[in-house]
Amino acid sequence: MKKIVIFDLDGTLLDSITDIAESMNEVLKKNNLPTHTIEAYKYKIGKGIDNLVIAALPETTNPDEFPVYFEQMREIYGKRSMLKTRPYDGIIEMLRILKKEKLKLAILSNKPHKYTKEVVEKLISEIKFDCVFGSRDNVPIKPDAQAVFEILDMFKLKPTEAIFVGDTAIDMQTANNAEIESVGVAWGFRTVAELVQADATHIIYKPKELIDCIYDDFQD
Repeated sequence: MKKIVIFDLDGTLLDSITDIAESMNEVLKKNNLPTHTIEAYKYKIGKGIDNLVIAALPETTNPDEFPVYFEQMREIYGKRSMLKTRPYDGIIEMLRILKKEKLKLAILSNKPHKYTKEVVEKLISEIKFDCVFGSRDNVPIKPDAQAVFEILDMFKLKPTEAIFVGDTAIDMQTANNAEIESVGVAWGFRTVAELVQADATHIIYKPKELIDCIYDDFQD
């Protein structure tokens, strides 16, 4: 019996790609560097904000200059992280059902913890999550499973009582590393093929299908 659902944030609950892409492109323009398409950014994100910046910069960039770009991205994204970001269609309804079923809900994102908390509190304010973690100092980011185990310990739950929902191979690897079931969402930033190759336990195409991954023959 599942007792907790752990969600990725960007590409899973929130369609945030435009704000992320436009923020990074603003950094690049500011430094007279080539920009990238929104589609290209779907394959640059997922490993935290610093890795996104590195992936977006020209390969010839001197690593000594990275901290300057990191700071610029944090400043710019901090000001525009919610201009166009919204929950995907059907997400709020699905979360309402899970709350009604008394499941614990958690978020584990590689987005910096400050921004993760801010966007969740403002854009998914109706839903009271039991735990919200972004990337934090001295805690390895996904696909390391340390934060997953921290969440499970917090509620005294076993891996068999949890399910992890995400849109990238990193999320599926995180679940596998924690030895919990995984659900890959087809509406996110990556392809179904990537999720299948990463050994997703389930693939869903609409948010409400998550209910059937948790309960057999679920009835409203």
